[in-house]
Amino acid sequence: MVLDNDAVTALWVRVSAGRRAEGSHQPTGQRERAMKGFRSAGAGQRFLSAFSGISPHFRPRRHLMAATGYRAEMTVRFAIWEQVTGAAGPPTAA
Repeated sequence: MVLDNDAVTALWVRVSAGRRAEGSHQPTGQRERAMKGFRSAGAGQRFLSAFSGISPHFRPRRHLMAATGYRAEMTVRFAIWEQVTGAAGPPTAA
């Protein structure tokens, strides 16, 4: 079967439109990309069930704040994280 150029173009448009509609930055796509690094689906689901609750804590809506506000907000969030977990704060510049 030989496809002419118009048929190939039409097929490509349908395939790429599906990718665009999915939106790679949607939370579902982010979780699916994170799952690729796990040996089993169960291991990935166990990690992501915890990660989905923690991740937003370190991802403030950056586009809505100035740099100084973002730094202040992240300082507060890391302080809260340290209180909750006893873990160290953000890495410091050497």
